[in-house]
Amino acid sequence: MIVAALLLLAAAKELHDAVAGSATTISPGGPAELGLTGYLLMSLCGVGIGTLSGLVGIGGGLMLVPALVLGFGISQRVAQGTSLLATLPTAMFGAAVHRRHGNVDLGAAGRMAMGGVPGVVVGAVLALWLPQRVLAGLFGLVLAALAVRLWPRGRAPEL
Repeated sequence: MIVAALLLLAAAKELHDAVAGSATTISPGGPAELGLTGYLLMSLCGVGIGTLSGLVGIGGGLMLVPALVLGFGISQRVAQGTSLLATLPTAMFGAAVHRRHGNVDLGAAGRMAMGGVPGVVVGAVLALWLPQRVLAGLFGLVLAALAVRLWPRGRAPEL
């Protein structure tokens, strides 16, 4: 429920920035100098997001992009590219751990990769082509949809 609420807040901010044209999301670059404290905070965010990713089974980019945009003032495009690169090692280690425990369906993974690889190329080209405001708005809509999807329904199972 906490992840869904965070996603909903991030979605609201992204959508607001897309409509209002806020400088945080629309600016082409990021902050000139974060300083040591900023980099330490960014690393701490990475630890928290990585932990959530492993516990809940969500992609780290789902939380990383809003953290970079909203928390550190990095542009939408730079945040998305950074997220893609940062999630590679975490996804590889997470997949290796789950594979070792027999929790990976290699056939399903292969079929998803066959569609996912061309899809990511199309998505990356679109992300570079679309205006920042449109990109922020689309990302906000995706976050809102995922928040709704993650929101718990019905009674919690008894332990």
